[in-house]
Amino acid sequence: MPFYHLLYFILAVLGLGLLIFIHELGHYLVAKKCGMRIQVFSIGFGKPFYSWKRGGVKWQLCYFLLGGYVKIAGMQKENNIPPHKVKDGFYGKKPAARIAVAFAGPLVNIVFAFVLFSIIFLIGGRIKPFRDHTQIIGQLDLKSELYEKGIRAGDQITSFDGKPYGGIKDMQYMMLESPSTPINVRGDQIDYFQDERRPFNYNVTPYPDPRFFDREINTIGIFAPSSYLIYNADKAPMPKDSPMQSSGIQSGDRIIWANGQLMFSNAQFVRVINEPFATLSVKRGSNYQLMRTPLMTIRQLRTTSNFKGELDDWHYSSKMKSTLNDASFIPYQMSASATVEKSIPYIDDSSVQQQMWLGEDALQPGDRILAVNGTPINSSIQLFAQLQKRQAQMIVQRGDSLDAINWKLADQSFEKSIDAQNLDQMLKALARGQRLESVANLHFLSPVEPVPRKDFPVPESQKKRMDHESKLQEEQIAQIDNEQEKEEAMRLHLAYTNRLMVGIPLLDHAVIYNPAPWTLFSETFLDIGRTLIGLFSGSLSPKWVSGPVGIVQMLHRSWGLGLGEALFWLAVISLNLGILNLLPIPPFDGGHIVFSAIEAGSGKRISQKAMDRIAIAFLILIAGFAFYITFHDVLRLVGLA
Repeated sequence: MPFYHLLYFILAVLGLGLLIFIHELGHYLVAKKCGMRIQVFSIGFGKPFYSWKRGGVKWQLCYFLLGGYVKIAGMQKENNIPPHKVKDGFYGKKPAARIAVAFAGPLVNIVFAFVLFSIIFLIGGRIKPFRDHTQIIGQLDLKSELYEKGIRAGDQITSFDGKPYGGIKDMQYMMLESPSTPINVRGDQIDYFQDERRPFNYNVTPYPDPRFFDREINTIGIFAPSSYLIYNADKAPMPKDSPMQSSGIQSGDRIIWANGQLMFSNAQFVRVINEPFATLSVKRGSNYQLMRTPLMTIRQLRTTSNFKGELDDWHYSSKMKSTLNDASFIPYQMSASATVEKSIPYIDDSSVQQQMWLGEDALQPGDRILAVNGTPINSSIQLFAQLQKRQAQMIVQRGDSLDAINWKLADQSFEKSIDAQNLDQMLKALARGQRLESVANLHFLSPVEPVPRKDFPVPESQKKRMDHESKLQEEQIAQIDNEQEKEEAMRLHLAYTNRLMVGIPLLDHAVIYNPAPWTLFSETFLDIGRTLIGLFSGSLSPKWVSGPVGIVQMLHRSWGLGLGEALFWLAVISLNLGILNLLPIPPFDGGHIVFSAIEAGSGKRISQKAMDRIAIAFLILIAGFAFYITFHDVLRLVGLA
């Protein structure tokens, strides 16, 4: 383990230990103030590995540090003396004193969270990726209702389910809660080239997320928020022997266009690189345009024997190594001069025959293809040859400032950052079969041939690890009983293994997120409330809740992201500790408050036997829940969930 990872782990454990310490210190100080006798102050559970006595109190550190307690005299029987008769004991004091002691621990955590939020504000906030705070869509499910209604990557959501849309976190909560009733989505469709906005307002019904077929998660089809695609060689160098090495990309370049589409997220970029589409330069009458047209194998096409013979001739003339049936082509019958004659029926991935291509960029009879992926052609033989090449065409924007921007202006800055006027000039030239290598700060990269993930050039040790992980995944898939789920799991596994890669790490733009402390406090408080309501209502699965393992992992990761991020997550966990301990459940502090309040209201003491029985029942439930969430924490840690 690298030293800094060990350091972050130590800081994570110490941070969690601090939160537990101040919680118990709150109990300790108020108990002393109320005249209660403290017996033990423990950080951690189990056998102590270090202890000392001071002021009549045994202070100790135990091996399992993720917890702690203050033992006050009289909380249990002592020498057969009933708890309420123990001298200076907890139950020997008035209910108001007991409530004060129980409330003190959570209160300290809540106040400490606000203090940390205030410190974050004073040091200038947190540096976050743009995608965490944008309303702009980065990727949609092409089969979603929103996509069918015309919503695209680059459009903006302003209202979600009747509330202002604050970013991907709102979407994630919706996914985890898995609603089934229609959700109202409002926003603007944005034309970046015409600088125009058109408002939309749709009620969309959630459906099972196709990316998580084995989990109960719903979606409305928005798979990712928008993000910048920046290559920064200092922070994330390009892998050795990457296909992008010869592209001409420079550190600081931002990919804004690829294979016929404006780029709005890394997820969209990966999808576009992997989609079997060709970007065609087409002349239609006196007009020129770029069109993304689907590629299919000859085997999928339901063409005439005459045109099949033409394809065979073009295949032979192109000197292709693959068989004719495995070669790629577009679902159109072409003349020798690469002019569209008619569309061709084809068999899609679900083995259903489609009559014609009905996409946005459908070719029409008489269309003359001038270039394929930027390479000029003048015959169908050349068209056939170029369609066999899986190339990534990219335009980058060079020279933009990489300084962090204020989160309030982030979306506005994103929209203005795209040099649409000069990009339009380059694309109009490309539509004519010409290629302008650069216009102002926009530059065409050299074409790149993506490589399947399984064949990507990596060190031998990494290759062995990837092969081992793939084998384990296949073994797990083989154990799935449901044949449909097994088939879908294998499809996703093979899609990931054979995913095409261009081999470049792309970073998002940094934004400075620094709202007022009370805003951070209220946002976090509301998030905790939504989580608790989801858990108790059953709309949120407990498997998505983090336990001690997940908390330490989160703190470990946050220290690597900077002081502001580490303080934020300490504050979030502190507020969680405070609120959760106020739940009216024994043996939480809220349980003691409820028992004491009942006694104060009724004037009658609750028997210790009854309290113990209730506490034991809840303790068993809590222990089971803790084991459950810890189990899923471990699965996520090892990549199995």
